[in-house]
Amino acid sequence: MGRGAGGGGRSGGSGGSGKGWVEGEGGIEYNTHGMNVISSQRYIDDNIVDEKVAAFEANGIPKEITLDTWEVNDGNNTVILYNGHHTLEAAKQLGIRVNFTSSPHPERIDGDNLLEQAWMDSDWRDVVTGSNYY
Repeated sequence: MGRGAGGGGRSGGSGGSGKGWVEGEGGIEYNTHGMNVISSQRYIDDNIVDEKVAAFEANGIPKEITLDTWEVNDGNNTVILYNGHHTLEAAKQLGIRVNFTSSPHPERIDGDNLLEQAWMDSDWRDVVTGSNYY
């Protein structure tokens, strides 16, 4: 379940060795700080995204947003986007740059245990490129 049908090792990756802004899926810029940002959540509620877009528009569209991730500690600088998927989709629609930060899981879960615990509804994919990760 956790690593999805692909199983095995890493394929591709958004972070690479570079640090700084890169253009990714949706034509927006991401700053991964060299991390490989992954998610297994594919389901997006369009109504929630619309609410997020409306809130951004009502409060002034920011130039960038920051989303936090959990560190997997797999030796590949992999982090999991555990929250903010609807905000990310709203940012894509509005062309807002996305900056990622990382922190350990609050219960210090990492590795395969974290991948299993954080798994949502699909295979793990790279948030920036949209490619399958595991």
